[in-house]
Amino acid sequence: MRAIVLAAGKGSRISDKIGAIPKSLLKINEKTILETLVDKLLSQGIGVTVCVGYRHCLIEDALKERPVKVSYNPFYELMNNIGTLWFARDTFMQNDDVLILSADLIFDMAILEKLKQSTGDLVMATDSDRIQTGDYFFSLDQNGKIVEYGPNVPVEKRTCEYMGISMVKQRACNAFCKKLEDMIDHGDFQQYFEQVFFSFRNDPAVQLRTVDVAGLPWQEIDFYEDYQKALNQFR
Repeated sequence: MRAIVLAAGKGSRISDKIGAIPKSLLKINEKTILETLVDKLLSQGIGVTVCVGYRHCLIEDALKERPVKVSYNPFYELMNNIGTLWFARDTFMQNDDVLILSADLIFDMAILEKLKQSTGDLVMATDSDRIQTGDYFFSLDQNGKIVEYGPNVPVEKRTCEYMGISMVKQRACNAFCKKLEDMIDHGDFQQYFEQVFFSFRNDPAVQLRTVDVAGLPWQEIDFYEDYQKALNQFR
């Protein structure tokens, strides 16, 4: 398995509280969030590519002793993370499953096992325990198909919160990469990379699935309050 860790963004929703550093370099237990994430992935034998942009030298310095590949997006201020993912697209050509995740995530590694065990070609991790408050929600039908998604899904329609980790199984890598390149070719630079996943919702040849990780600990750091929660939860 390989992992693409997206660490190019500025983190504007938290930057006023933490200053001019990437939020993935905030520390928990004397170690940065990014270092903890990368070390966990490497310990599982997963090859890691870290995609950088904002203050990239700080991230590269933090990881300089670790065997990771670095992909630099010089246009991080002009595009969303779909563009950052495009710069690392060669990862999908390595005949392996590919994990895509945000650099500001702290989570139980059992979540990766759930993703690997899914029968889907494309798999997105969700939490059915988090529907009242959160960042990005899914509404699923009775068969588990995503019928509505986004930050503004009405509470009564929410089935789960998306947690920021997705997987492309090896058998779907070519189709996924082609769709990614098509979207970039059409100028969809402002999209989130998840839009590539959503584009397969009605494709009979590629199965898009979700996997529920309810009960397993995780936290994504979007706001300073999230960081405070993570400090309490993962000490």
